[in-house]
Amino acid sequence: MLARRLAGSPWLVGRFALRMAVTGLYRADSPLRPTLLSLGSALTLLVASTLVVLALLHTIEETVPERAPALVFYDIAAAHKDDFEALVHEAPSLEQVDLAPLVLGRLAAVNDEALRDSADPRRRLEARDEHKMSTLQNNFDQVVVTRGAWWPDDYRGPA
Repeated sequence: MLARRLAGSPWLVGRFALRMAVTGLYRADSPLRPTLLSLGSALTLLVASTLVVLALLHTIEETVPERAPALVFYDIAAAHKDDFEALVHEAPSLEQVDLAPLVLGRLAAVNDEALRDSADPRRRLEARDEHKMSTLQNNFDQVVVTRGAWWPDDYRGPA
């Protein structure tokens, strides 16, 4: 053990207080071992929690758009739209207001296949989830379509 070797070192000759302190480190009843164990555990916990916080911050930074909305309101009746807009514009920190006709609804089928009866668990989940749907055209919030395409501007639903 390092403390035992250091206690017999010629560097400690004539330094009684330092020699007694080093000698006390390797005693069987020395509080050094529990202290080092506690210190090591605390530092491990600190490093682990720091890594978790940094990973969360990185995930948020990578997934949240640069200009994400602070608040989103759904199901504002057409009769209340003007009152709502006037109330929102009274907020001193308001930067931007985008209104879009949205309705919450559930998907029943895709390509004539009932989602509720699908063998794919993800499709069954989609049948139970509520989706935001809009009649607004021209992709006002720049959603990127990865498969398929937007409807043409003159589309009026299935014939």
